[in-house]
Amino acid sequence: MGKRLTLDSKNSWSNLPYAALPAAVGLSLIAFPWVSGVEPSMTAPIMLPFGVVWLVAAVCINGYHSELILDEDEAQVSYRTSLVLHSWANTVYRDDAESVVLSKDGTRHQFLVKTVEGEDLSVTTFDYWRAREWSEQVASFLEVPLVDECRGEEESSPENLHRSLLERGECAARPDDTPPGLEAHWEGERRVKLTLPSRGLLPSARPRVAFGAALLLVFLVLPLSSVWYWSLLLAAVVVSTVFLWARPLAQATHYEEIEASKHGLLVRVSNFGRTKKYSYSQNDLRSLEAVKEGDARFEKGTFERHGVCIEGLGKHLQVGSHLQTWEQVEWLHQTLRHCLLGDSENP
Repeated sequence: MGKRLTLDSKNSWSNLPYAALPAAVGLSLIAFPWVSGVEPSMTAPIMLPFGVVWLVAAVCINGYHSELILDEDEAQVSYRTSLVLHSWANTVYRDDAESVVLSKDGTRHQFLVKTVEGEDLSVTTFDYWRAREWSEQVASFLEVPLVDECRGEEESSPENLHRSLLERGECAARPDDTPPGLEAHWEGERRVKLTLPSRGLLPSARPRVAFGAALLLVFLVLPLSSVWYWSLLLAAVVVSTVFLWARPLAQATHYEEIEASKHGLLVRVSNFGRTKKYSYSQNDLRSLEAVKEGDARFEKGTFERHGVCIEGLGKHLQVGSHLQTWEQVEWLHQTLRHCLLGDSENP
């Protein structure tokens, strides 16, 4: 029985949001001749064909899906694409596979199964981490190396693809004194509680906050009738909050707490007073790297410069993105590695 990695599932209706707009346009065009007040015989011959075209496009979008099939019995990987009632597939056999190469093309990420003979198999997605996960599973299944060009031609053998940091036997010395802006409470040689405080309202965000406040104030003092007054006031609040204040306030309230030890990591990330918890066992951690903007592992978010990327089995997290300097990020990175892996003198 083959294993299936579903990339786009028609059964999960994952394409429905993309099909909703053309479907709505198509239905509107079809209904227009009878609701517009114009004689239907004059508008229907024009509107109906266009409406049908839009509905067909919606059906095609919703009916499109693709999947990777890892067939152990046949020792092959198939990438099958389906559109409504038609489907086509590209297949690579284990004996013919040479390597799996993960690369970036513009905003898209692609992994390519290179073959000794025959046609290569290519899968494209917009998300690096999804492409990395799929390419790892395919490389491991085909028993060929994975070359990640997004990480500077990094090559991993099938045996090393799923090895943890602990299994690789890496070490890291305990870093020097805690840099300003961070709080560290050591409870032993390899156990620490870290607090990465909020940086408050960043100087670059203050003009946006001030403009939002000014916009709201203008609508508060305008002499408008009650209906228009409350309508415009509500619009001003929504615009100010969503487009002007959301990002600065997310930055101002963002802080992180990390508990690190030889057993693993517990991370608490807070925004707007809400906290999410993430836990990683030492045996599940596969990569822990300090990354900068431009690295494939770096995910742009509220802060867009640098951070520490934690990669586990099937999940990843970026911490320290709001730290002010690269030196702080490097100190955080070394501290976490020391707690997880020890050093040559204190294993």
